[in-house]
Amino acid sequence: MKHPRTEYNETRERVKQILGTHNASRIDNIRTQMEDFWSNKKIQGYFTLHDASHSAGVEYSLYKLIPLQNKIVPMDGKSQFDSQDWFYLVAAAWLHDVGMVPNILRNDPITGVSLDDFEKARKSHNLRSKQYINENYKLIGLTETERDNLGVICEFHRKSMDINKCPKAFNANLQLLAAYLRLADGIHINYERIDENLLGLFELIGMPEESRFHWIKSKLTHDVVPDPNNLTISIPLKFSKHDNKFSHLVSNSIREDVKNELSSVRDILIRGGITYYLDVQVIESEIEADQNIKEELQQMINNIQLNTWASASDVFESIVSSILYLNTFDDKDKAMFILGKYQERIITENLKIRSCHIMLDKIFNIVSISLAAADTIDSHKILDNLKSEVLNIKADRDKAIEKIAENAKPVLSDGEPILLFGHSKIVIEALDRIDEGIKKITNIYVLEGRNSGRYSYSNEIEYCDGLEYSIAVKEKGFPNVFLVPDILVGNLLVRTKDKVRKIVFGANGIDINEISFGHTAGHLAIAKLGKLLNVPIYVLADCFKFGELKFKEDIERKNAWLMGEGSINYSRIDGIKIFNPREDKVNNDDITYLITELGMFPPHQLPEIVKNRYSQFMQRLDELKTQK
Repeated sequence: MKHPRTEYNETRERVKQILGTHNASRIDNIRTQMEDFWSNKKIQGYFTLHDASHSAGVEYSLYKLIPLQNKIVPMDGKSQFDSQDWFYLVAAAWLHDVGMVPNILRNDPITGVSLDDFEKARKSHNLRSKQYINENYKLIGLTETERDNLGVICEFHRKSMDINKCPKAFNANLQLLAAYLRLADGIHINYERIDENLLGLFELIGMPEESRFHWIKSKLTHDVVPDPNNLTISIPLKFSKHDNKFSHLVSNSIREDVKNELSSVRDILIRGGITYYLDVQVIESEIEADQNIKEELQQMINNIQLNTWASASDVFESIVSSILYLNTFDDKDKAMFILGKYQERIITENLKIRSCHIMLDKIFNIVSISLAAADTIDSHKILDNLKSEVLNIKADRDKAIEKIAENAKPVLSDGEPILLFGHSKIVIEALDRIDEGIKKITNIYVLEGRNSGRYSYSNEIEYCDGLEYSIAVKEKGFPNVFLVPDILVGNLLVRTKDKVRKIVFGANGIDINEISFGHTAGHLAIAKLGKLLNVPIYVLADCFKFGELKFKEDIERKNAWLMGEGSINYSRIDGIKIFNPREDKVNNDDITYLITELGMFPPHQLPEIVKNRYSQFMQRLDELKTQK
C-alpha cells in the first residue's frame, strides 16, 4: 500500500501537468508566499492548527476527493476540471484561511491585541480572506477576474454560508469549486491538525469544550478516505469498541460532524457530475488503543453523555462514572488536574444551562470541596475520599429508586392509560416493576418533547426525547406504547375512549422549602391542564433531588429543534426569532402526589424526615471540608 504522502505527491505532479507551465508556476509562487506568510503568523486562541500544514492538507484532501479520471456522466457540470479550475482549487486551499489572522487588512479593525480579536477574526475569516485577496491580488499574481472568482470560492468555503447563494454569473463552475473546497477543508482531520505541546498548554489553561472536541477529534482519527467508486467517505479511527463499551458515542459524533459538512454540499457535487459522496462511515480499529488514546476516549464519552442525556439520573451517573474513572489513574496529581478541568469545563457549564438540576449542584459542591483540599491533603487521599463519597451516594440512590418503584406500583398497576413527558430513569424503573399481565393491558402515551429535540444539518433527527423514552418503556415489556405530538395532550385528557387517567413525571430538582418542582419546559403546561381536567399528576423523585432550587426562566435551549441548519427552508424565516426556554418551575399545588423512597404524599404534606435528609447532606458537606 502506498504511503498517503507518496500518493499525494504523485497526484500533485499529475495536476501540475493539467495546470500547464504558466499556472503551475503561479501555484508554486502562491505556495511559497503562503508558507512565508504562515511562518511568522501565530493564531492565538483554542483553534486546531491553521497554518501552512493545514493548507497543504486541504490541497491533499482535494486530490483525494477528485480523481483525475472518472466515467461519471455529468448532469450540468463537466467530466474533468481544466487548468483554470485546478488553479482556483489549489490556490483557494492555500488562501482560504488567511483571514484567521488579525491585522492583515488595510485599516484592519481587528488588531489582534486580545484573544477576543482572534475569535472575531475566526467568525468572519472567510470574508476577511476574500478581502485579503482583493487587496493583494497583484502580489499573489492574479488577474482581476481570478481575484473575484477566488474571493467568492474562499467566501463560501464556510458551512455557515448558504452555498446555494454562491454566484455563478461569471463562472458556471464557481459553486462546485467552492463546494469541493468546503468539503476538503472539512475532512482534513488527522494528526496534522495537532500540536501536542500546544494541546497540553490549552489543557493546562482550560479551553472551551467545543474547541477541545475538534482537537481530540483529530487526535482520535487516523485519516479521512473518500471512495468515489462506492460514493462513501470513510474515517478510520484509532480506537476500537473493545476499548470502551460506549465508544460508539464518539464514533457517531465524529461521523455526524463530517456528514454535516458533506450534507451542505452533497447536492451540488451530484449535479457537478465529477465525483460525489452519499454517506460517511466510521471504521473503528481492530487493535487495542494505547493508554493515552483510551483516556481521551473516556473523557469524550463522559462529556457527550453529560451534554446529551436528558434524564437527571443519567446526568448523575455520567459524573459518577467520570469521577470513578479518574481514580484508575496511576498519576493521581494528573487525575486531580483533570478533575479540576472537568469541574470547570463540564460540571460548571452544565449548571449554567441546567439550573434546576439539584443533584448536579450537590455534586459540584462535593467536587469543589475536594479540589479545595489539594493544598493540604495528598491527591491520592482526596480521590479516595471523593470516590467513597460518590459511591455511597450512588448506593443510596440505587436503593431509593428500588423503593420508589415499590411505592409507585399500586398507582401504576390499575391498567389505566398513563401519560409520560420528559425522559425519566426513575419512572422507567418504576414501570418495569409492574406485573407482566398489567403491562400488556396498559396503554402508555409518551409526548414527543419537541422542544428538546435536535435535527442534524441535513434535517435528520439526531434526538427525540419522546422517541427515546418510548423505546425505553417498550423495552420494559409494554406492547402498547404511543408516541404523541405535544400539542395533543388536551385531546388525550378528555377522550371518551382510552382517556388518560394519570400523568407521571420525574423531576430535575425539588425545592426543600417551597416544594416546587424543576422540570424541562413543557411540564408546567401539562400540569396546569391536568389539574384543570382533574387528571392526577404524580412526581417520582428520590430525596437526593431535594435542595435549593435555582430556577432561571431566561435560560434557553440552543438546539436545532425546528429544522436542521442546512435546510433550505431556513431562508423563509429570516427575521423571525427562535425562542425556546429550557426549564419550568411547577408549584406544589399543581401536583397531586409526590412518590419518594419514604412514601407517597401530597407535596404540601412533605414529611419532616425528607427535610432532615437534606439537613444531613448539608452537615456532610461541612464534615468533608475538614477531611484529613
